[in-house]
Amino acid sequence: MKRALRLKRLRYRASHRGTREMDLLMEAFVRHHSQGCDEGTLSFLEWLCNQDDESIDAWMRASRGIPADKDHPLWQHLRAWTLPRG
Repeated sequence: MKRALRLKRLRYRASHRGTREMDLLMEAFVRHHSQGCDEGTLSFLEWLCNQDDESIDAWMRASRGIPADKDHPLWQHLRAWTLPRG
């Protein structure tokens, strides 16, 4: 599949998740991190956007372990996006 189509699908999926809060978080995160990303990062973001909101929330809060085969460097960035600022 062409990269442009993959990015378009990814951005759509990130913003149409089911809960408004997760829509906003994932849409901003994917838009920021998909710009100029490598193939591995793009594949990780696609996988992430196919997970349910409850699992992503649990992984971000570290109340449930991240699947070992999906331990990507972006996890730390995602967790940082969810921490309160101030």
